[in-house]
Amino acid sequence: MSESKETPKLLKIALLQIAPGKTLEENLEKGLLFCRKAREAGADIALFPEMWSNGYNIYNRPVEEWTAEAISADSAFVRSFGEAAKELNMAVGITLLEKFQGGPRNTLILFDRFGEKVLTYAKVHTCDFDVERNLTSGDDFYVAELDTSATCNYPGGVPDCNGGSSVFDGMIYLPGMEESRDTCILQAGKEEGVYLAELNLEQLREYRSWEVFRYAYWHPRKYEFRFITAFLS
Repeated sequence: MSESKETPKLLKIALLQIAPGKTLEENLEKGLLFCRKAREAGADIALFPEMWSNGYNIYNRPVEEWTAEAISADSAFVRSFGEAAKELNMAVGITLLEKFQGGPRNTLILFDRFGEKVLTYAKVHTCDFDVERNLTSGDDFYVAELDTSATCNYPGGVPDCNGGSSVFDGMIYLPGMEESRDTCILQAGKEEGVYLAELNLEQLREYRSWEVFRYAYWHPRKYEFRFITAFLS
């Protein structure tokens, strides 16, 4: 009888490709609803599209109007998602137009599955043209040890978006493969919904240990977020 293989530990990422409402309150209610849907689908972490607090509604409007919609990183809106993360035992990456000295920022705040804030990242590469010039750029990058990427967008047409939320695992070459592989493991369509991707964390760590660049040429400031560490424990 062949030995049974241990089931790999998978990190399940839910991309919430959803259309925003017209008010902060509507986005809070809908955001919490879809967090629960993501958890019901088995997600370990839920990620929102950019600037969810106001639905990235910054175009074709007076600048003073949309900048007035900026909210604090410690606002009730943000704290509600931290509370939801703890209640659902699921990490949540909530996005917002953040009130900030010198001008609002395009920000993501990550809560681990215990509801604790573990990361605040403000978009660094904001555009120096059109209305984005009124945003304050972030001043730091944060690199996770596992070298993967996930991008959550709005559904088709909201705002001028074609959906296409995606997850890349970064593993270009794998043992037994003669050629490189497509590292995109999820590509959403235009429709609204919860899109779930699975990452094999042990395989990712193994890949990072032997692939051509290895750690000898790769020196990030390592942030292996608590929602990953806790998931594996």
